[in-house]
Amino acid sequence: MQIRRRAFDVPGVAVGVVAEGETIFADGFGTRRLGTKQPVTADTLFAICSCSKAFTTMLLEMLVEDGVLDWDQPVQEMLPEFEMFDRVVGARLTARDLVTHRCGLPRHDYVWYGSSATRPQLVQALRHLEPTADLRTTYQYQNLMYMTAGYLAGQLTDSSWEDLLRKRILEPLGMSVTSTSVAELKSCAVGARPHESRTGKVREVPYRSLDAVAPAGAINSSVNDMVRWMRLRFGGGRFEAKRLISSKSLRDMYRPHMSMGQDENAEIQLLSYGLGWTVMSYRGHRVITHSGGIDGFRCRTTMLPDEGAGTVVLSNSDTALPHTLTWEILDTLLGLKSVAWSRRAKSESRREQVAQREARRRQLAGRTSGTKPSHRLDAYKGTYHHPGYGELEVRYEKRKLVARLNDLDGRLKYFHYDTFEFHGRRWPTPLLLSFTTGADGGIPQLALPLQEGVADIVFTRVVTEG
Repeated sequence: MQIRRRAFDVPGVAVGVVAEGETIFADGFGTRRLGTKQPVTADTLFAICSCSKAFTTMLLEMLVEDGVLDWDQPVQEMLPEFEMFDRVVGARLTARDLVTHRCGLPRHDYVWYGSSATRPQLVQALRHLEPTADLRTTYQYQNLMYMTAGYLAGQLTDSSWEDLLRKRILEPLGMSVTSTSVAELKSCAVGARPHESRTGKVREVPYRSLDAVAPAGAINSSVNDMVRWMRLRFGGGRFEAKRLISSKSLRDMYRPHMSMGQDENAEIQLLSYGLGWTVMSYRGHRVITHSGGIDGFRCRTTMLPDEGAGTVVLSNSDTALPHTLTWEILDTLLGLKSVAWSRRAKSESRREQVAQREARRRQLAGRTSGTKPSHRLDAYKGTYHHPGYGELEVRYEKRKLVARLNDLDGRLKYFHYDTFEFHGRRWPTPLLLSFTTGADGGIPQLALPLQEGVADIVFTRVVTEG
């Protein structure tokens, strides 16, 4: 483990392994924070990101067992304020569609990323987001739908996703250190700090709050707590003689609901999405897994349901280490000849870097030289609004333009005509932000390509009195 951690330049990693339904390994390696000697242990708290989705689907399964929820009832019948861009789709979309990435909506992650919007406000925003596919035709990963699923669970029970999670899952399993907010992770005495690797150098980055979309990815947990989560599943819904959920409901969660297409690795076949889990055949063995990632954290939870074995890998850096370790551990558990997963991951990282450089080259090749802005720079400043994405602020500071979308700040560098490069830490290639000039010479709108596959997102200038 230490060799792999150092090879991927990851400050800290924690690993848990379950076999025959029992924990056989749980330990940590490295440090919780770069430049310190704070050790990672099996009790160190990490963000588990999208591995949270399986907790949300289990809560919904519990509500199905309680007779409170019907997986195949239209969401709109249970949550009247729910509406999609396509109203016909909105009327048909079910709770099962919410959690299987088949609603027709691409990610639109910048609606929630860094936003202070509440869950009700985010549900209202859905009706303004353009789809790219019809309902139940295409796998497209969707965090906002999971947010909606958790919000729905709370509305149906006069509670909240957080309270349901604590009462129905965390407390019965004794997951005592697991939490659901970035504030709790920050204040935890054994919490890991997030790190990222840019230009070959690892550095600490700020925590990213996921509170608004918590049902999609806000859980923080430790290896010791996560192996309890896996043991519940290997126990067929029982944990230490207590039944939390039926084995039938667990089987429903593992049943393929949406094809995910073909994986580039030949060892992975029959790739599909269940309820909060990716379902696949790995070298001829049935595997249930999910990965997760947010600023400075990467993780993967994986189970071999037929063998009663599994592993969880949590890390405090944005590398492929959790995925590499997972497949290597599975090979060991299954007694299979090892695959060069580490070498493949390094090659994939290099290909991504080449692709980013090529994307930037094409962007610059499309630039028209000899142009200049049609207005003074300070004329572009103002607040611009989109009903789904919220507000984008353009400021004029020290004779330069800067922009802010939610909590994402970046400088605007002139590109051509009335288009500027929006440089931000979140994207490796700057986004091209274009202003529109109206017939009266004013600047009524700006457009920004925030979601691949749909038209640029248009923000309208907010006119203030006086």
